[in-house]
Amino acid sequence: MNFDFLTTLDAGIVQWMNAGLGHWHLFDVVLHGINSSPLAKGYLFIAVLWGLVARDRRHWLGDELFTLRWIGGLLIALIIARLLQDYGPTHQRPIANAALGLKAYVGSDPNYFRRLNSFPSDHAVEFVAMTMAIFHRSRLWGVLAGGWALSVIVLPRIYFAYHFPSDVIGGALIGWAVMHTALTVRLPESVGRRIAAIETRALGLL
Repeated sequence: MNFDFLTTLDAGIVQWMNAGLGHWHLFDVVLHGINSSPLAKGYLFIAVLWGLVARDRRHWLGDELFTLRWIGGLLIALIIARLLQDYGPTHQRPIANAALGLKAYVGSDPNYFRRLNSFPSDHAVEFVAMTMAIFHRSRLWGVLAGGWALSVIVLPRIYFAYHFPSDVIGGALIGWAVMHTALTVRLPESVGRRIAAIETRALGLL
């Protein structure tokens, strides 16, 4: 495999997307605001997940253990991403590489990103994983969540030069694989029975 070609392609896509930064100030401000807002990102996705759970009381914990599965899957995916960022091969953030000639969003300090590993994109890990969980309960909401995540959370990480496309793709694959496993792996029936019994006894807490 020609890794030099892939590296060049990776950098070329970032440069192509980042070239638009600064041409439409209002667009950049709104996009960066959404991309930086916990309310427009994690809180929104969690609210959708809780809403899907609440409309079908059987799946709060119940036989499928959906709530525990998606929370557990998300935590595992994020732990994997953090371990790769902290202990994986060093991969410099594009915005911190002066040789690429990229633009920085107003207020973004390239020096801050020099101490951060680029692979994988934890945003891609997190929001692809939650999109998978939402899609598992509702295809319509899953498609909407996926469109929102792609357009205002994941792709802007490349546009603002915070990540290379390979970081985003790698993060997306990790989030998808871990959440898919968490939602579909077979658990011993005894586990489901015990949790259902706990749910019955502690109904007022749920």
